[in-house]
This record gives sequence, C-alpha cells and structure tokens, in this order.
Amino acid sequence: MKNEAEFQNWLQKELRQLGCFVFKTHGGMYSVPGIPDLIGCSNGKFFGIECKVTKRKKLKLDLDGLMDYSMIQLQRFREICDSRGIAFGITYYKEINYFTIYKVVRLNSMTLIDYVVENHNKSQFKKFLYHHFG
Repeated sequence: MKNEAEFQNWLQKELRQLGCFVFKTHGGMYSVPGIPDLIGCSNGKFFGIECKVTKRKKLKLDLDGLMDYSMIQLQRFREICDSRGIAFGITYYKEINYFTIYKVVRLNSMTLIDYVVENHNKSQFKKFLYHHFG
C-alpha cells in the first residue's frame, strides 16, 4: 500500500469480506468538512474511518498521532460517537508495515469521549478488524 487511496481500497475489501457495508466518501466543495474517508455499517452499527498513510519509521505512541487529524475530523469523530456510532482514525506506517488505531469511545451517558490507542502489525490488524466488524 503505497498511498492513502490504496490503503482505503484494501481496507474496504477487508471490511466487505467481513460482511460490512462500506463506501468511500469524496470530499469537495459541496461535501461536509471532516467526514471520515470510509463510512459503513456492521452488524447494525454505523461506523466512520479516517485513513492516514505515513512514511515515518517510528510509531507515534499514545495520543501524539492525533496531531495528524484536523480539528474538524476530531469533531466529526465526536459527533459520530455521540450518535452511538463508532469512529476510528487509522494510520498506516508503510515503511514498517504497522497500523495505529485511534478508537473513539463513549465513557458514559454524559458523552465524555476518550481515545483508545492500539498498535498492530498486519496480521494483528486483521484480527482487530474481525473482532470489531466480523
């Protein structure tokens, strides 16, 4: 996967194999800013996934990697979560074939939001997909 488009296509294929409905959004002058790259539904649950690809060779740990996402993207993550959907930011480190996942989680009914960070190699990432979407 050399670029973001290839990563998105690969991820869509993986999600469809798990039975998800998923499609790529196309940003533009008439679209809503900050909408995740991939939108879908799995087992009756709405999800949005923002994809990033980086050449960095060192993983950003904890929440440092959230700096790769714009404020409006993070706001859309919150709105998806507030509506009982699931939002993910997934960064693919192409030089080391690793994935960092930022999962937006609702802490309680007061809509407090937190981010869970996980780092996975490709086989672990496929298990993550199966666990969340299979």
